[in-house]
Amino acid sequence: MTFEFTSNKDNWSKSLGAVEYFSSPVFTRGGFYFKGAINEERFLVAIKEAFNEFHFLLATFFRDGDGWRACYPPKNQDDKIEQLEIERREEERIDSATLDVILPDKIVDERMRLGFSVDLEGILMGFFKLTIFMDGFVIGYNVNHSLFDQASIFYFLKYTSHLYTYGKEKLSLKQPIIVDVESFETKNQVSFKDINEVREYGNSILGFTYSPPSKTENIASNSDNVIIKLKFNLMEIEEFKKTPKQYISTNDIIHAILFKIYTFNPNLQETDEFCLRYAVNARKHLGLGEEAIGNLVHQCRIILTVGELRKKTLLELALVDRQSISEISGQDFLNDVGWYKYIKDNKVNTMEYIGKGSSLTTRTTNWTNFDYNNVTFDGSLPIAVKSPSIASYGVNVISFDTQDNQKIFTCPISIPSNCLDYAVELGKSSKLYIIEHL
Repeated sequence: MTFEFTSNKDNWSKSLGAVEYFSSPVFTRGGFYFKGAINEERFLVAIKEAFNEFHFLLATFFRDGDGWRACYPPKNQDDKIEQLEIERREEERIDSATLDVILPDKIVDERMRLGFSVDLEGILMGFFKLTIFMDGFVIGYNVNHSLFDQASIFYFLKYTSHLYTYGKEKLSLKQPIIVDVESFETKNQVSFKDINEVREYGNSILGFTYSPPSKTENIASNSDNVIIKLKFNLMEIEEFKKTPKQYISTNDIIHAILFKIYTFNPNLQETDEFCLRYAVNARKHLGLGEEAIGNLVHQCRIILTVGELRKKTLLELALVDRQSISEISGQDFLNDVGWYKYIKDNKVNTMEYIGKGSSLTTRTTNWTNFDYNNVTFDGSLPIAVKSPSIASYGVNVISFDTQDNQKIFTCPISIPSNCLDYAVELGKSSKLYIIEHL
């Protein structure tokens, strides 16, 4: 079954700002998995009410000069636009729920299926699917990245779950607010004299490397690479965290492991500089709450020589990561707005900067740092968050799953096959992870 929704909000329209424009070709996809039952009728009521507040999820895109504008209702109001699918697979267990089953399908525009499209004309901001299994259910999504980062998608799901469980009258969550990043005071915003400075800043600061299609060094095209999934042992990680006198986080340790695994590559020289880039939710650094909707992510980086990375212990690398995180400020994010603005104003093709893998850099993004215990449908809590692997594009997505009633963190990565044995051995000796082949 498919459903079309409307909102009480009339004639909403927004031209995509610089940060939004840069991310607009990308669609973020995945699913939240729950054990237990869900009442279909109550879910429909809850998501309908959620769309009233998140009316911009019902918006469609159209060309606005040299950029894009999102509007609701659709520019062509004769269009029938459906936002939700419901499928019952009640003879199957949720353990069998693969991504191709739970992602929105019937209502999704063909241009969105690969996760990116430079042509947004007439495309809807977001699609959802509820798949009901014998022992659980999954809420799948396919949402444009322009206004929705991970935290924004999570807040929509959290908001919907509270409407379902507690009702509109008892809802205590704040209404969502779209944040206009360019309205912030940006005293140190960077400026550029030419495209060469833009490319250098994108590469050295943000990690967006200029790479036209004919010259792309993309891991996806490297036939010698293998994609594996790291499954982290959280009990062992908790013990590891007690080793130093100062605080280190689970993600500090995961980043340290990634540093080690990637620099097992024998093709890398000791003097090569390897860069780990990680995405950080900038809301708290900007004084914003979880209700702030937007692509509010700061790109951080840690650069060390391959020789240093090979010599340092996992603990030393975790402490390096902790130091990097402690230095983050909201101004860092705002300083970069000038770069995004140049990209938009000068009509630079954003796809020349997105999804470029390299043997000397990798990027991580994290689905684990949210208050999942506050996403409940009559007591049914998330048991997993899963998304399509984009490891072949040099992006490591850290998610969580449940195995034998225990939560585990997982992360697919793409590495040369000639360093796989070293990665396996590190997992055995450290006891911090095991490897599953994909």
